[in-house]
Order: sequence, then structure tokens, then C-alpha cells
Amino acid sequence: MNRSDRKQIRTGWIAVSGLFVIGLLAGCIQKESVTISAVHKKVLEERLRPVGTICLHGDPCAQAIPQTSSLSADEKKTPAQLYRIGCAACHDTGIGDAPKIGDRRIWRQRRRSGGIEQLYSSAINGLNTMPARGLCVGCTDQQLRDVVDYIVSKSR
Repeated sequence: MNRSDRKQIRTGWIAVSGLFVIGLLAGCIQKESVTISAVHKKVLEERLRPVGTICLHGDPCAQAIPQTSSLSADEKKTPAQLYRIGCAACHDTGIGDAPKIGDRRIWRQRRRSGGIEQLYSSAINGLNTMPARGLCVGCTDQQLRDVVDYIVSKSR
């Protein structure tokens, strides 16, 4: 096979490859009309609908949201009740790396590394993903200390 033959074969392959690419593009560009039944359309719409909605204060949907009273400092709630109100959402599940209540190893480690005063400070001022005062914004500092004592007692 001489040089001229190789050049013709190469040119042939380039031409065939070019036609192949043009065929692919033509297939992608061609638009087909698809009809679906009403049942299939309803199923598709149901599958594609948003999972949730946003309801802002003042919107008609806000009427259905129950109003909660804020916790006042003079309300007498037990540390267990305050834990359920403001701490359980994260400390029962470990969301955001929150140490789970009852996890003896992690709570012992935290007590030893910073002491109970550091735990109080973390509850009051926040730590990592936990906001200041956790989710109990109406709690007093003493109520938060009592809740920390409650958590530690359940984790011994």
C-alpha cells in the first residue's frame, strides 16, 4: 500500500465520520410530537408538582398555622419540658453533629474537656451549628443551665 492509497483511506474515513456526525445531529434536532393520555398527564403533573410551598406572614395560607405563645421567663416549665421544646429536635437525632442525649461517651468527653461551665456557655452563647440559646429563645440563663444539667444527667 503506497502513500496515495493511505491518503485516500484516511479521506474516506473522515468523510464517513463526518456523515455519521451529521446523521446524529439530524436525529437530535428532529422534533417528534408526543401525545399522552389525560391519565398519564395527570400522573406526570402529580410527580412533578412541588414538594412544599412557602407561606409568609400575611399570606392567606398563614391563617392555618397555629399561633404559639412565646415562653416567658416566669413560666414554670421543668427542664424535661424545656428540653422537648427547644433541644430535642437536634439532640434526639444528632442533627448538625449535636451530641445525642444518652450518649455517655461524648457527654463525658465534653464534661472533661471544658467542664460544666463550658457546657452552660455553649447552651447560652451557641456552638458550631447550634444557635445561641438553642431553640429556646425565651429561656433564661438559669433555665438553660437546668436543661444542660438534665441532658448531662440523662447521659451518665
